[in-house]
Amino acid sequence: MSIRIPTFQPQTFDEMSQWFGQLYSSGLLYHPDDPAESIVRIEGGGRLFSDQEALALNQTVAGMFAQFGDRVLTPTEN
Repeated sequence: MSIRIPTFQPQTFDEMSQWFGQLYSSGLLYHPDDPAESIVRIEGGGRLFSDQEALALNQTVAGMFAQFGDRVLTPTEN
């Protein structure tokens, strides 16, 4: 199974914003305060992310919070 989550090596706030834009464009955007494994599809109610994708998202977002703090919650406001 392929992972639909774009890779991210945190460098700048703008790159973080672009990463969230990639999630949005792929129909995968979710609120970073929520654990990825808890996100369900609107249609059908099944999980949006596989276990592998949820792990990748949770680790990526945790790294973003460590680097950028609460600015992660407003990635379009620099």
